[in-house]
Amino acid sequence: MYKYSILVNSCDAYSDAWPMFFFLLKKHWRNTKGGGNSSNFS
Repeated sequence: MYKYSILVNSCDAYSDAWPMFFFLLKKHWRNTKGGGNSSNFS
């Protein structure tokens, strides 16, 4: 089993970009080895 960590440096000034970031992360992460369960993301 693969384990990954993703560190995102951000601040409240970029909070309008967070929904799109997580949408795309969920969409594309499941296509990588070790992904597949997007329920781990908030």
